[in-house]
Amino acid sequence: MKGFAIGVIAVSIVLSACGGDAPAADQETAALAEEAVVQEEMPLVEYNDPEVLAVVLLDNYYSAYGDLAALVAGNPPAAELKPLVAELKNRYIGIFVELGSYYEAMDATARSTVDARVGVGFGNLNMDYFNAVSQAITSYRAEDGELADMMVDFNIITQYAFYDLLRRQDPEEAARLGI
Repeated sequence: MKGFAIGVIAVSIVLSACGGDAPAADQETAALAEEAVVQEEMPLVEYNDPEVLAVVLLDNYYSAYGDLAALVAGNPPAAELKPLVAELKNRYIGIFVELGSYYEAMDATARSTVDARVGVGFGNLNMDYFNAVSQAITSYRAEDGELADMMVDFNIITQYAFYDLLRRQDPEEAARLGI
């Protein structure tokens, strides 16, 4: 792909140098190729390193809570909030399930490292986020128990990265996700 992208860019440069404008389709292809080159040069994160995976899992856990806290700020009506919380939960489920594939591929020693780091990292959750979500759960519980339960699920959303745990705690959900 990189060779193709460089070739397209070279052709575009030659056409420009010859004084002729490249056709619009060629300009578009050149722009896409240039973008592809930039993307290919970006470093890839190695999620197979247990230390890195633990950090990424925790960053996503913290982000999930922060995003949820932002959604509940101002106490929007439950009917407006519920689909937003469901969408947010599903987005993070997808992230954690994907990260879980890296965890699954690790040996027992690496998994232990991830488990230990994540376990300790739970204590570093921003308490403002936690308190905002806890208050929202209490506030919405009487009006919409299902919404409150979706918010409670963020406490254990990392379970989606730990397939054995998910299978034990929620076998129906694991089956739904093909885990």
